[in-house]
Amino acid sequence: AKAMLLNAAACPSAAAPASERAAAPAGEQAILAAADRIRKHLAERSLDPSEQVRQKVVNIAAEVAMASASGLALLAPVLPEVFGRILDKRPAVRDACAEQAAKMYETHALPEVAAGRFGAQA
Repeated sequence: AKAMLLNAAACPSAAAPASERAAAPAGEQAILAAADRIRKHLAERSLDPSEQVRQKVVNIAAEVAMASASGLALLAPVLPEVFGRILDKRPAVRDACAEQAAKMYETHALPEVAAGRFGAQA
């Protein structure tokens, strides 16, 4: 699943809205469609009864989102649900979620804040 999401994030139209993806080549459309299904499955599995599954979902989502800006854009619709596991009943899941959220902040937000671009008005 992680490899498929990383491949989809590497597609040029990965961050484009679904309406604009129709112009993408057929192979790219197939990859993005599979990534959409995996993304939905990640959101569903974030509520799995198994602690290990919930923890793995958090780790996979964070790894893909940290890999690139397009990976972050690809998973943005499900990140609130996945990172809602910071309120999980199991400490291991909460800890993994907090750690991955901090790494994502360090990767994506902190450089923007340091450069003075975070929250800038256009």
